Amino acid sequence: LSYAYDSTHVISKHPALRDALSACDVIRNRYRSEDNCSEDKRRRLIRDVIALLSRTSDDGSGAKGDTTGRVEHLFLRLDGASTAYLPDLRSMYPNVKWTFSYRNAEETLSKTMHRHHESHNNNSSSSISSAVVSPPPPCAKSKRNPTTNLQQKSQQHNVELEGLNHYQVCALQLSTLLDVALEEHEQSGGGSSGLLVSYEDVVKTSGRVFVDEVLPHFGLTQGDKLRNKRKYSINDGNNDKDFNMDRVAEMLSTKSNSRGKGKERGWDKSMEEDIVISEEVRDAVKLFMGGLMGESN
Repeated sequence: LSYAYDSTHVISKHPALRDALSACDVIRNRYRSEDNCSEDKRRRLIRDVIALLSRTSDDGSGAKGDTTGRVEHLFLRLDGASTAYLPDLRSMYPNVKWTFSYRNAEETLSKTMHRHHESHNNNSSSSISSAVVSPPPPCAKSKRNPTTNLQQKSQQHNVELEGLNHYQVCALQLSTLLDVALEEHEQSGGGSSGLLVSYEDVVKTSGRVFVDEVLPHFGLTQGDKLRNKRKYSINDGNNDKDFNMDRVAEMLSTKSNSRGKGKERGWDKSMEEDIVISEEVRDAVKLFMGGLMGESN
């Protein structure tokens, strides 16, 4: 969005925001303290972090750091685990619109575990990799630092987090995030402020779902000023705006390559054919995610 529109600023998965959101959970879990974390202070911390991260650099149109009148839309892109704190953000900013992206649970869990193993293998020396014990994936670490929702759901299932394997605890955590998103979506009027975006719809429409549904949901329309509009416009008699919005759809459906340089091509089903659904994944999803977002029991 920041690349596509002059009027937007995106804070994407920033660790400072994650740490502010989870501050009280960390104090409770790490220091075994229920009374030493003030919710009011945590909320002030969250607001302060967002205010600091929302500052932008000089764009050449005025004094350094002066972006008054330029940035009209601020977006917070949360990492998956921070979805647990969506109710807190909504209570602090009740008029703000939000979206939640989801996909098939087995595919999500498989890709989560695969990305972790792939990252670990790439960072290990081939000569000693056989002697290295792979650390748990980030989602599995939630058993040591669980959110309130994760603790409550483990109690509902009558399980001890420490007794679960990596697949199971990650599936349980994913189920709590889906629970939060579905509950918030229902409480927000079924779409008036919250929008659920299916990954399947992104693939089927080649990203047009962003232009047709997501951008209008956030108040971004074809009339908004596009960054580098001249570069992407054409003069063959067609509608420049339609052409530019196609370019926006292409950019928004392109996967960022955070581990390398540049961008990868847009996602499509051919890139998902190598997903292997293991028995561990199937069992974990069946145990903790049956019935969520269309998953079978």
